[in-house]
Amino acid sequence: MKLGPIEHPRYRVIPRDSKKLAIFFSGTGVEDHRFHWWKMGQRIDASIIYVNNGRNEWYMRGIPGIGDTYKATVAGFKSWAKALGASDIYTCGGSMGGSGALIYGVPLGARVLGMGFETRLDYPFGNVKRLMVRDFVPEFTDFRPLVAKAKQRIIVYSGESEPVDLISAAHIADLPMVETVTLRGVGHGPPAHLRNRGRLDPLFDAFMNDEPIPPVPNAGSGLTPGFPESLYSAYCAERGKRWRDLERWSLKALSLYPTAEFAMMYLGKSLLMRDHPKEAIEVLQKALEQNRNSRETRFLLGTAKEKSGDLVGAVEVHKGILANWPTFGLSHYSLGRIYAEKRSFRAAIKCLERAVQFDPTRSAFKTKLDQLRGAKGSL
Repeated sequence: MKLGPIEHPRYRVIPRDSKKLAIFFSGTGVEDHRFHWWKMGQRIDASIIYVNNGRNEWYMRGIPGIGDTYKATVAGFKSWAKALGASDIYTCGGSMGGSGALIYGVPLGARVLGMGFETRLDYPFGNVKRLMVRDFVPEFTDFRPLVAKAKQRIIVYSGESEPVDLISAAHIADLPMVETVTLRGVGHGPPAHLRNRGRLDPLFDAFMNDEPIPPVPNAGSGLTPGFPESLYSAYCAERGKRWRDLERWSLKALSLYPTAEFAMMYLGKSLLMRDHPKEAIEVLQKALEQNRNSRETRFLLGTAKEKSGDLVGAVEVHKGILANWPTFGLSHYSLGRIYAEKRSFRAAIKCLERAVQFDPTRSAFKTKLDQLRGAKGSL
């Protein structure tokens, strides 16, 4: 097979004097000539191939310059490994890149490290359903039969606050070569979470050296039998605004994993949306005890306090949110609405102006701002 150039809009090859080859798969929405995991590849001694998918096709149509189809791309990677003198292959990626690392790593006989990715491409409300190009039909949608054939180690990291990723991890977790870690208080970004705490490099070094992966302090029990399915059912109910179903599935999830903060947050939201703000406050405060960094839980708590009549408490919560996330438009909007209710129109207008500035796509923000400007002008 004739090899393409070393540099291409969709891939870049970095040869090194090593028997190891690491293939890094970028996530969604990456432009030509740009690649995720760049710094990681620069700090290790193995030969490197960086790839991106261009269009969001979950690497199912191959990678231009390496192969025009999925099977041709597997063959293309094998040819590159032979040309680079690599006998040991390692694939790595997060999000869509994690899916790519898995579906190519297994037929390559590679060791796989995937983080926060989907193992089926047909989950309702998943990132695949939301982001995959509309005119594309995947060659296969369920990765489990492929993973069942794996001969090498597959390491999966999933955030417990991302129900689709969690049920995806559970979908293959029982297979012989799969090792799964679920992370408490983490959503769709396990790589960034681990990197920000100095844990990604040691993990990757252990992966490349075929050593046991180092433990992490926030490893959770997200694979408790029945919990991923219950949490995902709660997620689908929340997406569909079926608040009684959200309560039912959240309670089921909590019966299986009582300290699951995301399920607690969902339970609080179900109570809030069914006009039980005082009960919601109690649940949401417990959820925050499990994960102080959840912006969504904090916002729901602020809303529940506002609806319960505790405007001082609501203002305190939203100001706390903005101290950590100063561009969060919803909290600026909530403060504007509360100040308007207290007839502090100047403060309300300033808050709503910031809401519009940071989140201009929400028409309600601009409508409320225009209403207040008119009300202030008529005084």
